[in-house]
Amino acid sequence: VLMMSYDQQRASDITVEAVRPMISQATGVPQDHIMLAGTHTHSGPDQSSDHPNAVAYNEGPYLEGMVKAAEDAINDLAPAKLYTTRTTATNMSGVRHYEMNDGTYYGSNFGNESSGIKQPATDPDQDMIVVKVDREGDKKDIALINWQSHPCFVSDGGKSTDLSADYIGVFRDSFESQTDMHFIFFLGAAGNQATSSKIKELDNGYNLQDYGAALAKFAIDALPNLKPMEGDAIQVKHVTFTANYNHAEEDRLKDAQVVVDTWKQVSREAGNLKAYELGFSSIYHANAVLSRPKRPATGTMELYALTVGELAFITAPYEMWTDSSKYIKKNSPYETTIISTLTNNSQGYLGSKE
Repeated sequence: VLMMSYDQQRASDITVEAVRPMISQATGVPQDHIMLAGTHTHSGPDQSSDHPNAVAYNEGPYLEGMVKAAEDAINDLAPAKLYTTRTTATNMSGVRHYEMNDGTYYGSNFGNESSGIKQPATDPDQDMIVVKVDREGDKKDIALINWQSHPCFVSDGGKSTDLSADYIGVFRDSFESQTDMHFIFFLGAAGNQATSSKIKELDNGYNLQDYGAALAKFAIDALPNLKPMEGDAIQVKHVTFTANYNHAEEDRLKDAQVVVDTWKQVSREAGNLKAYELGFSSIYHANAVLSRPKRPATGTMELYALTVGELAFITAPYEMWTDSSKYIKKNSPYETTIISTLTNNSQGYLGSKE
């Protein structure tokens, strides 16, 4: 089994279909035992873009780099024992979807332009899981970290437009520099969870660097609580199923078109203000709604469940919301359950009933 985590916004189905056979041929790992998880940085190359620079990157350095990383990992294998712990990263996230005073639900990223917010739609999931892979001999140990919060920072607090691994890059650098361990990150259910609440009085005020460093401190402080994991049998289950895609109503499509027209004819600022007025989170959200009629009625979803002793590792090909992750972890028969979203595909959001 091969699990890979990489700093892209998502696992594009086109890229995954291209690289999994290459990795399998190079390593001997079966294609359906390869899990590719994007960390969801919004400041990295876009795998779905048809811009020539993005195409050149995705078809060249990206594919070659993924195969090389897989080969390096296989060549660096060593017997190991697993240790697990978890901690609560208090006040490090907030739900970015809201219950309004009139009983409706809206989101996300309204900011302070929106009036009528009653409260966040649900409670955040602030559970951080740390798994230590304690390798024999002089092999460097590995920390698998599972945390859920949308990586939506712009690098350097908005002062630059550099490509960035977002807070995850700072988290990684801070953790590795203080522990001498490899750090591998898997994004949990962050579909409706942001790094800080957009309601002003709940805003934590973190920037990219502070937020990543603070998460590293939570993880490092949890290390003394690591406990050896019982059991060593490895099992993998690969499942596919068909699900319905959401489609927008006619009046919603008309409103979305008004937002986009305002942006193109007036300005981006005017377009976003019109978006807030009509119940969209942004111009991007309105554009996404306009794309819905092009969707098929259904899509194929691919899930994995990997268990090692008391550890379960679950993958999902979409941005799951916190209610789902809390339910899974609460009801899982495994003491430690890691949920890795945006793995092997990106099928949009998996929302709650509301």
